[in-house]
Amino acid sequence: MLRFLLPCLCLASAALALSLPLWRLTMGGADFGFGTDQVAEWSLTGLGDVIIMLDEEGRDWLARQTAAHVGEVAALELCGREVLAPVIHAPIDSGILVLQGRGEPFTEAVGALLEGRATCADLDPEEIRLAR
Repeated sequence: MLRFLLPCLCLASAALALSLPLWRLTMGGADFGFGTDQVAEWSLTGLGDVIIMLDEEGRDWLARQTAAHVGEVAALELCGREVLAPVIHAPIDSGILVLQGRGEPFTEAVGALLEGRATCADLDPEEIRLAR
């Protein structure tokens, strides 16, 4: 059961595999960087939400770290920019990250990154959205 929602998470495209991980999740001094190869499934909702299901390695890491750091902050970065820093209220053993209500520009950028249509260099320098 998903008990904790991370309001903003993404994945790396094949083009990003040559650079740093698209996403970096840090808690308690440990971090897990991941790209599209560690994402089992993902989806974008019409409400501006991003839903990411990590692969088995990511799911196991997330379960261990969240269980060990309940009550602490988990920082999530996308393309080197912190996009979320929620307090962990319960272990996340589902491997699912949900980034809620980030809006259309954010979800459009995440979708482009996940589909390999964009890289971190294509993002606006001020916020996580595609530069036009």
